[in-house]
Amino acid sequence: MKGIRKGESRAKESKPPEPSTRRCAKCGRLDFILMKKMRIKSGFTFWNLVFLLTVSCVKGFIYTCGGTLKGLNGTIESPGFPYGYPNGANCTWVIIAEERNRIQIVFQSFALEEEYDYLSLYDGHPHPTNFRTRLTGFHLPPPVTSTKSVFSLRLTSDFAVSAHGFKVYYEELQSSSCGNPGVPPKGVLYGTRFDVGDKIRYSCVTGYILDGHPQLTCISNSVNTASWDFPVPICRAEDACGGTMRGSSGIISSPSFPNEYHNNADCTWTIVAEPGDTISLIFTDFQMEEKYDYLEIEGSEPPTIWLSGMNIPPPIISNKNWLRLHFVTDSNHRYRGFSAPYQVNEGGIKTASNLCPDPGEPENGKRIGSDFSLGSTVQFSCDEDYVLQGAKSITCQRIAEVFAAWSDHRPVCKVVPHHCMGSRLASSTKTTSERTK
Repeated sequence: MKGIRKGESRAKESKPPEPSTRRCAKCGRLDFILMKKMRIKSGFTFWNLVFLLTVSCVKGFIYTCGGTLKGLNGTIESPGFPYGYPNGANCTWVIIAEERNRIQIVFQSFALEEEYDYLSLYDGHPHPTNFRTRLTGFHLPPPVTSTKSVFSLRLTSDFAVSAHGFKVYYEELQSSSCGNPGVPPKGVLYGTRFDVGDKIRYSCVTGYILDGHPQLTCISNSVNTASWDFPVPICRAEDACGGTMRGSSGIISSPSFPNEYHNNADCTWTIVAEPGDTISLIFTDFQMEEKYDYLEIEGSEPPTIWLSGMNIPPPIISNKNWLRLHFVTDSNHRYRGFSAPYQVNEGGIKTASNLCPDPGEPENGKRIGSDFSLGSTVQFSCDEDYVLQGAKSITCQRIAEVFAAWSDHRPVCKVVPHHCMGSRLASSTKTTSERTK
């Protein structure tokens, strides 16, 4: 028998037949991967055609990738669910409801390769101006409700690892229904009616703190569309970052700011004001790993703002009496993070503030001065064996027309390294010795 070089027989057996001769009975995950490797060099357009014809071939059926969906309710599954979506996927689903009605999606299963594969949600047609949020990882997301009669989902995967994908139930909501807002992890929901006038209440299991408003009411807004008056609260561990802010002004900063934030952070802050008030937020510092670390803001227009990178974002003004900030980082690079003072606008009217928020005191240090009015200055110092890192004094000044903010960030007090303490001690001993001569 003629000898065969290593790999020759395997390559011959792996050659896929032409798409026109392929049958669903022979379509499988391995078969798809082999075809992808053979065809990818032909260009993205042809690869996309192969994807539509083959990768979604499951149990004798060919499923298209994405599409336009109409009807009172239905289910959307990622291609190949639950056996794994293909690499290089780019699928878009557009759900269209009756005019003035809205759409709610409820996740029944969710698993995407974290940080590399995403499900992007759009409050409307899939256009950057309608971008709502981006989902990844293995945690089941909460229900999402559109503000319009169109809602879109886009699945994007890279060319490596995949997971089992997602399954979503969608439902058209009448204008008088707020829809089920869902239950946060470690939370408990009390109430089963979600129409205008109905109230529901939340609590957390033992060991967790409720951040946000514990009671939600389904109200009708100015365009006669039902919506909840507050976002769903979250339940966080007692030592976790984030919290609920209720003052007329304050500062929200990433953990450890102005030092680098830590990896795998997941922090949520909710600013809550009185009904009829709005909230202004301005960034004085912003540095994050682009695309992989981000700050998601809800409660403004557009409904969700997604921020990342090194550029300081423009000021944000809520269109409700609350604003929520969700800060997420991955397991790699770390940067300085962000700092953002906020101010509550009573009655929704932006008025110039003449007071800066309390800058606080550095840990292992103290602040000198308690006047926070425009033009005032406060100073900082550190305890013994600690050294000041940052500005020794800061001044309250006017920024962005209506904001009063400090000229710099509160400094930090860092412990003096042991070798420095040894040098300081030796110097002190030498000086004392010289004086006794």
